[in-house]
Amino acid sequence: MISNERKKLKKIKSRALDCVHQMNYRSARKELKKLKRSFMVSEAIQIEVEVMGLMLYHQKKLEEACKLVTDNLGYVWGNPFAWLITRQINARTTAMSKRFTLKITGSGIGLGVFTYYPPEYIATFDVVAASPEMAVKYIRKIVNFEDPDRIQIVSEQDHAEVPEEIEFEGVLCALPFEAPEARDDKELLEDVA
Repeated sequence: MISNERKKLKKIKSRALDCVHQMNYRSARKELKKLKRSFMVSEAIQIEVEVMGLMLYHQKKLEEACKLVTDNLGYVWGNPFAWLITRQINARTTAMSKRFTLKITGSGIGLGVFTYYPPEYIATFDVVAASPEMAVKYIRKIVNFEDPDRIQIVSEQDHAEVPEEIEFEGVLCALPFEAPEARDDKELLEDVA
């Protein structure tokens, strides 16, 4: 039953993406309506956000595409295309841009209606920015922090070079959250409390 539903969702996604690539947005929306009947709600929302985001991107509605992704971030957290969309409204990369890996803590994060990570959890982001402070600003623009002023950088790694294909600064990807007990540096959490 589940494998049949996955096949159905895959087929809907494929047909909707074909419609978007052909700029037949009305037919793409019609395909996406079929997702409403799926009992695999998370997967259906992922597909809808990806396809609608691509459609809005093609239509140059970048602010709307970014809002769609940020409103549904919990469903598309691991999707590189979602992060690409969020970067489109940021500054272009320059010679000053670097790639940073930041681990941050200090504020709870809400990802959608049912997912919440408390302040002691560690969130890891790969970000392209001119500085770690600017990287945190890009993260704050798209992640729903409970108390953005309490965010602290736990660790920072500077990778210096930005891949050539990256045109805009912003979040490249976000890794799964780390529970404090899974970390070696628990003493850093005392600073957060």
